[in-house]
Amino acid sequence: GMKVPETFAGLVKLIEDNGNRHLGQLLHDYAGVVRYQPPELLIRPAKQLSESFTRDLAAVLKGLTGTVWAVTLSDQEAEPTLLGRERMEAEALRQAVLETPIVQAALEAFPDAELVKYPDDQRSA
Repeated sequence: GMKVPETFAGLVKLIEDNGNRHLGQLLHDYAGVVRYQPPELLIRPAKQLSESFTRDLAAVLKGLTGTVWAVTLSDQEAEPTLLGRERMEAEALRQAVLETPIVQAALEAFPDAELVKYPDDQRSA
């Protein structure tokens, strides 16, 4: 079989790169990792996922890695979803930009100005 990615993010990328974009998207947006110890994956869904989700995912993972996976949904404490993490990073970045002296000066000069958000092109490949 294929080498299993060491991180959950790597696993999601592997799934997406092998033509399962929808499944990868669901994992990216809604799966909070409780435990990632291949071939065991324990996730806390951020929203209701379909009944067949864990079965579909386990089947895809077996196809990609040649290993039988145990995919389980849990309500235990989980890491933020990949989407949530990206949002936090983007917000931290935005805050850092807002706190730079030149931006501070501009905001003082133009109190009603807003920081324009540029479209996020990363996801559209």
